[in-house]
Amino acid sequence: MGANVLRIYGWQPDTDHTAFLDAAWNAGLYVMATFYMGEETETPVGTSKERSKVIKQFTSEVAKYADHPS
Repeated sequence: MGANVLRIYGWQPDTDHTAFLDAAWNAGLYVMATFYMGEETETPVGTSKERSKVIKQFTSEVAKYADHPS
C-alpha cells in the first residue's frame, strides 16, 4: 500500500494504546491520533472551568505517549 502513517480518529483516552503503538512501530508505521472532542454537548467549553478540563485531558493524553517512537 505504500503507507507510512496511520491517522486514528477514534482514540479512546481511557484505553492503554501501548500494544497498538508498538505493533505499528514494529511494522514501520507512525501513528497520528486525533483528540476527539465531539459536539458541544459532549465536550462543553463555554466556561473557563470547562476549557481547563479539556486542556488537562489533552495534555494528559499527549504526555502518555509523547515519547513513543511511533
